[in-house]
Amino acid sequence: MRRIAIILTLLLLTAAIIDLPVILASPAPELPNGPYVDELVYTEVEDESKAVRMVDNGELQIYLWPLRKVEDKRFAEESANVKVVKAYSGVWNLFINPVETDPEEVGFNPFSIREVREALNYYIDRDFIARELMGGFAYPQVTMWWVMSPEYGRNYPFIMEYEKKYTYNPEKAKSIIYDALYEAGAEYKDGKWYYKDKEITVKVFIRIEDVRKDIGDYVAGKMEELGFTVERVYGPGAKAWEVVYGGDPTTGEWHLYTEGWATTAISAYEDWIPYYMYTSPWTGTVFEIYRPSPELVELATKLNEGEYKDLEERYEWCERLTDLCLKDSTRLWLVTEASAFVHHKDVGNIVSDLQAGFYGLLTLRSIRYLGQVGGSMKVGQKAMFVSAFNPVGGYKWLYEEVRPSATPMESIRIHIRVDTCPSEPSSRWRPPGPMGCSPFQRTP
Repeated sequence: MRRIAIILTLLLLTAAIIDLPVILASPAPELPNGPYVDELVYTEVEDESKAVRMVDNGELQIYLWPLRKVEDKRFAEESANVKVVKAYSGVWNLFINPVETDPEEVGFNPFSIREVREALNYYIDRDFIARELMGGFAYPQVTMWWVMSPEYGRNYPFIMEYEKKYTYNPEKAKSIIYDALYEAGAEYKDGKWYYKDKEITVKVFIRIEDVRKDIGDYVAGKMEELGFTVERVYGPGAKAWEVVYGGDPTTGEWHLYTEGWATTAISAYEDWIPYYMYTSPWTGTVFEIYRPSPELVELATKLNEGEYKDLEERYEWCERLTDLCLKDSTRLWLVTEASAFVHHKDVGNIVSDLQAGFYGLLTLRSIRYLGQVGGSMKVGQKAMFVSAFNPVGGYKWLYEEVRPSATPMESIRIHIRVDTCPSEPSSRWRPPGPMGCSPFQRTP
């Protein structure tokens, strides 16, 4: 009986097993060895209003340029097909030509006087630009340290003092500028400035592609209020590349330029900024001729090369350089923009840099169609082929930077949120900087 019971039990267990439904695990989708998509097709769409509507109807999957018009940002927010990603990637400023020119041949350059350049910090209303020209999507910026950056937060105790010092004060600015011009031998007659009986003409090179046109017109109007004769030179980036960065600054073709910058990665330690923006001969023809103060050059070079012994010394250098750069003012900082990047709702998995947004190195490497691997993706750009594709010397403008940055794989990459190195090279070489990671940040 016992044997029969055991056999019966085994038969029942076997029957139960046979009657159970067979459940097979679905195979996980195969991950690609590299990007999720097979192909990126870049296309130039200069008009941002057109671009966001192309994203809306699926003609573009992503647009590598932030929306600047308030109405375009509202359209994107209200669209069921468009997703918005915010970052703080853009900075607008004035590049000021400090080079002396021949007053007889090309005219007197008032901005060759250091005091005149510095006084513009009091004269330009940054709050007006942020509020009225940028529709509130910007923050006034006085120093070279970008608002909303790690550097700004770290250095805020002394940055706050300079923001107070250089607050908008047009009467103070006029007093300084007028005194400096009189001392240089200029004359003020019937509301106009003259040098050796010739009207002092200020040429404002105004970019036409974006909000810099509005900023340029505002600045040009402010120069006219000072008594200068103003010539507005409107042009795109390609023309600016030739005239401002590649042209001879002694010919008087430009005096003020509506410049813009964008970061391609968040940077915890922006050691490069004072050197690159105020002294480097590799940033254009101006600094091949113009020589800032020896102290500025020496200290900016030491900071750029990470020669400080600790963060306390670095903080002291940054504070001193902030003072020196504001006094020199070959660049006048205006606003940091709150950027709005857009993509179609059918794509996702996008790694957006906390500061750089879609300019980041991982954006196009991570993007994919939701629910599938592979496919071709259309990528819109504001402009293309403005400057050279130079894999040896580097890409100087953002328009060219975003394409090749999507292809190579570096052995070391900074973290997109905290700017530390997750890994180190196998050699014994260790980059400068307190975190053991190079503080260099690429910009256009």
